[in-house]
Amino acid sequence: MAGKPPSMGDIISQFAMPPEKPSSPAEEWLDDLSAWLATSDSIIHKPREPGLHASGLSTVCGRREVIEETFGKKVKTTSAGKQLTYDIGHAMHFWWQHRYLGPKQELWGEWMCVACPCQLCGNSDLSSKPEPDCKICKGSGRKITTGFMPLKCECGVPWQEAVRYLEPLVVNKELGYVGHTDGILVHKKNKRRIFEFKTDGPSSYDERTAPNPEHVIQAHAYMGPLGLTETLIVYQSKAKQCDWSKTNGDWTAGPPCIKPYIIHYDPIIWGPIEKRIKDHHEARALIQKILDEKRHPTREDIGKFDRVCDSPKCKLARDCPVAKQCFSIL
Repeated sequence: MAGKPPSMGDIISQFAMPPEKPSSPAEEWLDDLSAWLATSDSIIHKPREPGLHASGLSTVCGRREVIEETFGKKVKTTSAGKQLTYDIGHAMHFWWQHRYLGPKQELWGEWMCVACPCQLCGNSDLSSKPEPDCKICKGSGRKITTGFMPLKCECGVPWQEAVRYLEPLVVNKELGYVGHTDGILVHKKNKRRIFEFKTDGPSSYDERTAPNPEHVIQAHAYMGPLGLTETLIVYQSKAKQCDWSKTNGDWTAGPPCIKPYIIHYDPIIWGPIEKRIKDHHEARALIQKILDEKRHPTREDIGKFDRVCDSPKCKLARDCPVAKQCFSIL
């Protein structure tokens, strides 16, 4: 006897999507962490000073300021993966300062002991509020010493637990930018250099033969105000710490995956950047004038500032949110 023919519902059910697999508690935890990381930058890191920063001077452009005022600024978004990438770099900075160059007695500057009160405004039990204008502790309420890393503080707390490096503040009042360099190195022959530490992804490290132009500009931004003429830029691979080889069944670690470069101050490099910084401030002043006049920027306003990019295909243009508008305006 022939069977009952399948119904339309039976046919459709054969092609229906299988039910979603319920997420595990571990996956739920990761989803929650990822969502938090995407919005936690202001919680994790101290707020930056307003205005221009030395790390961003390679992209400064007065023309872009006026165009963004015309078309609107693109809202920057982040993600858990991007936040993790940045934070691994921050962690490696800390390690180099506090576990390598500090104990090596090569990193010079101001060191804070979190276990000791400020010599001027603190007290023995660290309970008082620090004086915000204290010139000795700079509002931290903790003891600060200048020189190489103190490895035997009088408080007796191990330096690994209590000593923190205060990155040198850089302020150029004339050009109106600020920044914090990763440190100042003092060589055995008393040669002083700016120290800048950078991390590289797998492909960028393998292909690297010179420092990034934006990092060279950043180094110049530090050298001038600090009165130094050399910078050591160190790149370390985030993908691997060294190459390994196997000999007679044993794994042997090769040289570390680190590439250092010495940068000398060069006015030919810094001169054009200085002009672009001045153009930026001029553009901001013009924008304020336009806002006060309650009008929108015109082509003439934009045309007052030279285009920084040589072509729409240059790296700076590819990363610029208003490059298309910029190159469409004469």
